[in-house]
Amino acid sequence: MGQADLRRILGLIGADVVDLELPVGQADTAFEAGGALRGVELDSALNELVGVLRERMERVSAARHVGLTAFSRSESDRVPA
Repeated sequence: MGQADLRRILGLIGADVVDLELPVGQADTAFEAGGALRGVELDSALNELVGVLRERMERVSAARHVGLTAFSRSESDRVPA
């Protein structure tokens, strides 16, 4: 089963699937001594992914704060069947 199939199935059962990836090839050389990713492209992709995760976490947190047990994902967040 490929990643696309897994994302589709998880989306079908109601999981909030982030349709972004952070492929890090040659991980042994992809990081600086301090732990930062080498290269602007990887760093940018990581920042985008963290931003999406933060936004979704804030939505869930806000929904729980007002007493909702679930939150509604927008159509753009849903994984196509």
